[in-house]
Amino acid sequence: LSLLPLEHRDHARQVMARIRASWLGWLQAMALDMLVLGGLLYAGLQIVGLPFAVGFAVFSALLTVIPNYGSIISAVPPVLLGLAQSPQKGLLVLAVYVIVNQIEGNLVLPLIMARRVDLHPALVTIGVLVTAQLFGLIGVIVSIPLLSLAIILVEELWIRPMERAVAPELATRAGAPQATGG
Repeated sequence: LSLLPLEHRDHARQVMARIRASWLGWLQAMALDMLVLGGLLYAGLQIVGLPFAVGFAVFSALLTVIPNYGSIISAVPPVLLGLAQSPQKGLLVLAVYVIVNQIEGNLVLPLIMARRVDLHPALVTIGVLVTAQLFGLIGVIVSIPLLSLAIILVEELWIRPMERAVAPELATRAGAPQATGG
């Protein structure tokens, strides 16, 4: 902030406050999502009777930090353990993971992220794919904070200045008397 000229510091503070609020919202959303996912998986794995249900639920909850792919990666060990016990148990464990991840990915997470970070789910999906291609696994993990940063900066540094430049022109057009033919 001290690197900026004095006349821009107030605006920079406002932009930084928006970024901070967005990133804190992402952290809160991730924590809440982890709790919901872990709780649902624990309950489902307990019903199925899989040993180490707590460990698998915690592992899966932690991997939700990796959007879209964390749920697939985290399902492999419990499904393999279930298959080692019986094919039916392996299929039941897989069903639990599919059902819970569908609930979490299509209902819980979009609602939480929409309220906390204010990003459209389609934008999140596209952004995850793009940042994965650009930055690999680290890009996948930090995709949502990077997207929110990019959107806030584009709004504050490009869109709002254009709106302020156009707004006086629109106001004079709206207030100007109309020529009547008559």
